[in-house]
Amino acid sequence: MIRKRRSRSTTFFLGVAFYITVAFWLALILTAKELVSRPDDGRHRHLSDAHLGWTILVICVLVMVATVDHWVKFLNVVFGGLFLGLSFAFSSGHLPNGMAFPRPISAGLMVLTVGCSVLAQSLAKRSLRPLDRATLIACVAAFFGGMLWDQPTWALIGPGTGFCMLLALWAYNRHVQPPDQTRGSGSGAQVNERLTTG
Repeated sequence: MIRKRRSRSTTFFLGVAFYITVAFWLALILTAKELVSRPDDGRHRHLSDAHLGWTILVICVLVMVATVDHWVKFLNVVFGGLFLGLSFAFSSGHLPNGMAFPRPISAGLMVLTVGCSVLAQSLAKRSLRPLDRATLIACVAAFFGGMLWDQPTWALIGPGTGFCMLLALWAYNRHVQPPDQTRGSGSGAQVNERLTTG
């Protein structure tokens, strides 16, 4: 019982730490986007801001690539929170920050969010392969990159592209090269094989 409580507490604190990290990561992305997209006034300051923005973006991408095996487990929760925000946008016609947002775009994003969440759930239950990691990184980049764009149309094109990537990966894993069903199942199978043959 004590071990179970400790395990639950550890999982809870890890989840909270993950959400804080994601919020900080998104804040860095937004800050970098603002720095890069500032209009060029011909001053040296604009170049410094642009260089700083691109540096922050590169660091965020490297962090995302290096930690893909960890954040894939919590990706469904991120999509769930995004779905709640889109539900608010669909019902009110504007984002939580007060910016107007078309209801058809909100409805389309809600559908894509649910689809990506369902497809990503299958990846969180097993060991990731290089193709899985590359597709997840590209999907997240396209999904949130499109939503951070100023034009609502791109907010639908980016997530739609990410959904198509996950759907293609799901079809490949299911029909072409089925992977292990659970994390660590391959090593368990090897141990059982050794015990049987031994």
